[in-house]
Amino acid sequence: LGGRAEVTDVLLSLLSGAQTKETLQVCEWLPVVDVHLQRPYLPSNPSAKAPSAPGLPDPHTTKHQQLSARGLPRPQSINWLQQQQQLTRSGAGVNKDGFEPGGWDVDASHAGSTSHFRDTDGRYYGDEPASCSYADEHEEQEEEEEEAYSDDEDVSWKVRRAAAKLISVVASQYPDAVAEVYKRTSGELINRFREREENVKGDVFAAYIVLARQVGNVSKRYRSEDPNNPVQLLHADVPAVVRSCAKQLKEKNPKTRMAVFGLLRELIGVAPVPVAQQLPLLVPGITAALSDSAAAAASSGLKVEALQFTRLALATSGAAAPPTKDLKQLTQAVLPCASERYYKVAAESLRVCEQVILVLRPRTGGTLAAVPGDLKDLVPKLFSALRGRLAAPDQDQEVKESSITGTATAVGQLADLLAPELPSVLQVLLDRLRNEITRLTAVRAFGTIAASPLPVDLGAAGVLEPVAGELTSFLRKALRPLRQAALMTMQALAVKCGNQLQASTLASFVEEASPLVNDSDLTLASAALSSLESVVTVQPGTVSVVAGKTVPHAMTLVRSPLLQGGALEQLQGFLKALVKSSEAAGGAVSFQSLLDELLASGRMAGAVTGGKTAQQSVAVCVAVLCSTAGPQHVQSTTDLLVKEVKTKAQDTTAQRLALLCLGEIGRRADLSGIPQVESTVSESLKADSEEIKGAASLALGGVACGNLGKFMPSLIRQISSAAKSSPKQQYLLLTALSEVITTCSEQTNLLLSQDDQAQVLSLLLGSAEGEEECRTVVAECLGRLSLLSPEKVLAELRQRISNPSPNMRAVAVSAIKSMVVERPHPVDAPLASCVVELLLAALADADRHVRRAAVVSLSAVVHGKPGLVASGGALGRLLPLLYAQTVIRADMVRTVDLGPFKHKIDDGLELRKAAFECLDILLDSPECRSQLEVPTFLAHLKSGLADHADVKAPSHLMVVKLCALDPAAVLGGVEGLVEPLEKTLLTRLKSDAVKQEVDRHEDMLRSCLRAVDALAHLPGIQACGPFQAFMRRVVLISPILERYKQVEKERAEAEGPVRVDAMDTS
Repeated sequence: LGGRAEVTDVLLSLLSGAQTKETLQVCEWLPVVDVHLQRPYLPSNPSAKAPSAPGLPDPHTTKHQQLSARGLPRPQSINWLQQQQQLTRSGAGVNKDGFEPGGWDVDASHAGSTSHFRDTDGRYYGDEPASCSYADEHEEQEEEEEEAYSDDEDVSWKVRRAAAKLISVVASQYPDAVAEVYKRTSGELINRFREREENVKGDVFAAYIVLARQVGNVSKRYRSEDPNNPVQLLHADVPAVVRSCAKQLKEKNPKTRMAVFGLLRELIGVAPVPVAQQLPLLVPGITAALSDSAAAAASSGLKVEALQFTRLALATSGAAAPPTKDLKQLTQAVLPCASERYYKVAAESLRVCEQVILVLRPRTGGTLAAVPGDLKDLVPKLFSALRGRLAAPDQDQEVKESSITGTATAVGQLADLLAPELPSVLQVLLDRLRNEITRLTAVRAFGTIAASPLPVDLGAAGVLEPVAGELTSFLRKALRPLRQAALMTMQALAVKCGNQLQASTLASFVEEASPLVNDSDLTLASAALSSLESVVTVQPGTVSVVAGKTVPHAMTLVRSPLLQGGALEQLQGFLKALVKSSEAAGGAVSFQSLLDELLASGRMAGAVTGGKTAQQSVAVCVAVLCSTAGPQHVQSTTDLLVKEVKTKAQDTTAQRLALLCLGEIGRRADLSGIPQVESTVSESLKADSEEIKGAASLALGGVACGNLGKFMPSLIRQISSAAKSSPKQQYLLLTALSEVITTCSEQTNLLLSQDDQAQVLSLLLGSAEGEEECRTVVAECLGRLSLLSPEKVLAELRQRISNPSPNMRAVAVSAIKSMVVERPHPVDAPLASCVVELLLAALADADRHVRRAAVVSLSAVVHGKPGLVASGGALGRLLPLLYAQTVIRADMVRTVDLGPFKHKIDDGLELRKAAFECLDILLDSPECRSQLEVPTFLAHLKSGLADHADVKAPSHLMVVKLCALDPAAVLGGVEGLVEPLEKTLLTRLKSDAVKQEVDRHEDMLRSCLRAVDALAHLPGIQACGPFQAFMRRVVLISPILERYKQVEKERAEAEGPVRVDAMDTS
C-alpha cells in the first residue's frame, strides 16, 4: 500500500475477487487500514515514507486476541473511529532504532514500489523477504489458522464491503487525485451495482456517491476541454449508471431502492442535463416506488427519495421535457401521494406537482408557452391536488407552505385555464396571508402571482386592497425576511395593477416604506427605493406624497459614506422616476428643490469623516438629476457650480463638491459649449489645497469624457508640458487621463480614436521615468489602454521589460495588474500569450522594486484570472522565483547610524510581504492550489513564521488554511513549524512598552495561537512527539493557556454545533 495508485489497484482486486484465505485475512485488517486512511496518511509520491500507524495489531495473533489485548470489542461491534481513539490513547513511543512502534516503509529500490509494515519489534511483514528469520517460527500457527477457514462458508462479501468503504475514504481524502481515482474505480463500482449481498451493495452505492460528490467539488479546477476533467468522464458514464440503476429499482428491498435514488440525486447535482435526459428509463422504477405498499416506514422513506429525485430531474434547466407518455405516468403516480398522511411525502409530492406545472407551460422571457393539447387533462388534476391541501386547516407546516407555493405557481402559470376557480383560491391565499404561521410564504406567493404575464385580476377577485393593506402592515414587523418580501411583492403589485390601488392605500405604504431608506440595512433600503419608484411611476399623482415622506430619508442616506453599489444605483433610479413623474403631474416637485437639497446634503457630508466618499455619491445623484431633467437644467446647474468654485475659495467643502459635480455632469453631457468650465477646472489644479487639486483632476477627466474630440488634444498638450516643469501638475493631469481611459474601457458608447490612442501610448511611455506617484498612474493607464488596443500596448510592454531603466521595467510589469478585469475580455488571449514571459523576466530582475511589482501583478492575475498562469505548466516555472522572494536576504538589511543609537532598515520587507500575500492568494485559488507542492510550500512558510510581524500574520493564516485543505501534508511537516511558533509565543515585551506595542503583541499571540489550534486538531497529531511536547511545554501552561482557551472558544463558536452521527457497525 505504498501509494494511491497501488492502493486503488489492491482495492479493485478485492472488490471483485473471490474468497481465498489471503483475502479473508485482509478483510480483518481493512477496518484498521480504513482508520489509517482517514487520518489521512497515503503519500502522493509512492517513494515517500509515510508516517506510522501506531497501534496496528500483530498479524501473527488471532483477530480476537488482537482486540482483547487492546481492550477492544469484537469486530462486529467495532466503531472504527472509537477504535482509533482508543489506540491513540494507549500511547506509542519510539523504539531504540528511532522508529515508531509500527509504520509503513516503502522500498523504492524494487521495480515496483514495495510496501512493508513494521511491527512493534521492528519486524517486517506484508511483502516480506523469503528469508525472514521469524517465518518458520510462526509456520505452525499459520497452518492452524488455515484450518479455521472453510470453503463451505462464503464470507468474501466482507472483503468487498470493506474494499468499497476504503475506496470511499480514498476518494474523500485525496481530492487532488479524484480524476485518477475515478478512472480506476468508476467502472468496477458500476459493475458491482448488481452485487448480491445487500450490505455490500449499499456500501458500493455510498462509495460511488462520495466519488461523484468529489468530482463535483473539484470541477472548477479543470477546463471543460481538458481530457482529464473528471466531470467529462462522469458524463460519459451517466448512461451506464442510469441503466444499472433502472435495473436495481426493480428490486424488492426498499433500502436498495432508497440507496439508488440517493445516488441519482447526487449524480444529478454533478451532471444535471445528462441524467435528466435519461429520465424515461427511470420512470417505471419511480412509479413503482411511489405505489409501493410495503411497511409504512420503509415505504414512506422510499417515496420521499423518489419524489425528491423526480423534482430535481424535472427542474433541471437545459433538459427537454420528458415525453408526454412518461410525464402522464409520473403525474398519475405523484397525485395520490399528495393525500398521504405522512407530511414529508405529501410536501414533496406537492413540490413535484408544482414542477410538473412549470414543465407543462414553461416561460421564455416574459411569454408563456401553450399547454400541449394532449396534456391539458393534467391541469385540473394537478390544481385539484394543490387546492385540496391548501384548503385543509389541520396539517403540517411544511405541507402548508408547499401547498401555498404550488397553488401560487399554478395561478401564475395557468390562470387562463383556471378562471372559474381563481376567486375562491385567492381568498384562501388571503386567509393564509393573515395567518402568522404562513404569512411569509403567502407574501411570496402573491409576489409570484403578481409577476405572472397572465392577466390575473386581483381587484375583481376582491383581494387587491386587503393584500396591499397586509403588506403595508408587515413593514412594521421586526422580521427582516418578511419586510423584504413585502417590499418586493408590493413592487410587483404596483407594476401589475397599481392603477387599481386607492390613493390612501398607496399613501399608507409610502409612509411605512420611507423610514426603511437608511444606511443601517442597504439591501432593505434598496428594496424600499425600488418599490417606491414603481409606485411613483405607475401613479404620478403620488409624487408629492413620496417627495414629502421619502426624500428627507433619501437625503440622509446619500450623506452616508456606506452608500455604494446597488443601493446607490437604486437611489439614482428613484430620483429619475421622481423627476419624470413630477413633470407628468404638472411639476408637483420642482427640480430646483431637489437640487438644493442634494447640494446641501453634500456640503453637510463634506464636514464629517468619510465626507469625500459621500460627496462623490451626491455628485453622481446631481448628475443623474440634471441629465434626466434636460439640457436647460444642465446649463443652469453648470453655471451655478462654476460660480461656486470661483466664489467660495475659502470653503473647501463646497468647492470640492462643486468640482465633483462638474465632473459627473460632464461625463453624461457635453459641456464644451460652456467655455468657463474647462478654464475653471484647470485653474483649480493650481489651488493650495490638495483636496481641491484631487477633485479638479477628477473633474477634468469627467468633463473630457463628454467631448473627447474637443478636450483630449488639450489634455495631452498639458501633460507633455507639465512633464518638464511640474511633476506634481503632471501627476494630476495623468489622473485626469486615467479617468478618461477607464471610462472609455468601461463604456462601449465612448470611443477613443486610433490617433488619440497612439498619442496617449507614446505619452505614457515617455512619462514612465517620472516620480513614483506618476509611475503608478502611468502603469494603471497602460493597463487600461490595453483594454482598448491589446496588441499594440502588449507589444510595447514586451520591449520595455528588458529596458535598461528599472523604473521602465517596473511600470511595464505593473501594467499587467490593470489588464485583469472580472468579465471575459478581448485582452485575455494576447495577455495569455505573454504574461508568463513578462512575469518570469521581472521576477528574476536584479532590482527589488521590479520584483515587487511582478509579485503584485502575479497576485492580481491569480486572483482575477488564474487560468492565465495555471495552465501549461506556467505556474511551475513561476513558483521557484516567487519562493525566492520570501527569503530574508542580508544584502537588503542596512544599518543607519543615528548618533546615540543605530537603526536597522530591512529594504526587502515590503517584497517579502507581497510574496507571502501572493502565496496566500495562490492557496485560495482552486486552479492554482492543486499545483502547489505542499512540502515545499511549508518550507517557505516556516521562514515566514520566523519573519517580521507583518509577515507572520499572513503566515499564521496560511497554516490554518492548509490544515483545512490538506491535513495529511501538513501533518508530515508539522515538526518544522514548532520552533518558529514557540519563539513567537515566548516573545516578551520590554518593561517600558507603550499601549500600541502591547496591543500589537496581543494580536500576534492570538494569530499564532489560531495556527497552533488548527495544528492541534489535525487527525493523527497525537503521534507527533515534538508538537505534543511543545503543547505541554508552552501552550498548556499559564499565561498562554488562558489565551489558547479563548481561541478555542472563538473557533467553536465560528464552526457552530457539530452533529456527530454514529457509524454503521452492522
